[in-house]
Amino acid sequence: MAELILRIRYDSVESLIDLTRTLDTAAKLGFRKCSIFQADGPRRAMGGQNTALTQLVTKFLEKHPFELKFNALRLSIGSIGLSSFAQIAGNLGRCPYLTTLMLAGNALTNPAIAHLASARLTFLASLDLADNLLTSRSALLLSACPWDYLAHLSVGGNKIGNRGVGFLAKSRWARLKYLYLEEAGLTNDGMKLLVRGNWPRLQCVDLSSNCLDDQGFKQLAHNNWSKAYQIIIKNNVFS
Repeated sequence: MAELILRIRYDSVESLIDLTRTLDTAAKLGFRKCSIFQADGPRRAMGGQNTALTQLVTKFLEKHPFELKFNALRLSIGSIGLSSFAQIAGNLGRCPYLTTLMLAGNALTNPAIAHLASARLTFLASLDLADNLLTSRSALLLSACPWDYLAHLSVGGNKIGNRGVGFLAKSRWARLKYLYLEEAGLTNDGMKLLVRGNWPRLQCVDLSSNCLDDQGFKQLAHNNWSKAYQIIIKNNVFS
C-alpha cells in the first residue's frame, strides 16, 4: 500500500503551503494511505487548536471528495476545534474508499463524536479514538452507529467508565474482532456489562490498566465471544 506521511511544524506557514500542494498532488497520484502529524507530537499541543491546519484538511477533503483513493486517513495534529472537526467529519462521509480512520490524541470531546457518528462512513472497518477526551456519552453515540464492517475499535485512554462500556456492549457490530479498552475506568461492575456484548467474531480485548480484581476476572467466563483468543488484563488489581 502506497503511503503518504506528512510531518509539519505547528507554527509554520510555509509548511502549510507545502502541505496544500503535496495533498493536491497525492490526490492525483492515488495514494492509498495518508498520515498527517504535528512535528512536535499531539500531546504537546493539547492546550491550543491548530486551526490553520484543520481548515486546510477540510478544504482538501472538500476539493477532492470523489477522486481520493485513500482507504486510510490518520490525523494527529493536537487539538482539533469542534467547528473544524465538524467540517472534517462531514467531508469524510464523501470519501468513497475510506475504511480506516485514526484520530488518536486530538483532544476530541463528546460533541465531536456526535459529528463523527452522523457521517456516512459506510465501509468503516477500523476506528482509533484512543487518548482523546471521551466520556460515556461518546460511547453511547458510537454504539448506535450502523457500521456493519467495523472490525477494530480503540477507545483506550478515554474515561468512558462502566456506563460507557455498557453502551458499547449494546452495539450491533457483528464483525468486531479487536476492542481496546485500556485505561477506560472499567471496574468489576463494568465487566458484567461488557461480557454481554454480542460480538461473535471478537478475537482480542485489551483491558489493561483498569480497576479489575479477581471478581472482575471471573466475569470473563460469562462472555459471548466464542472466538476470543487474547484477553489482555495486565496492570489491574488482581491478587
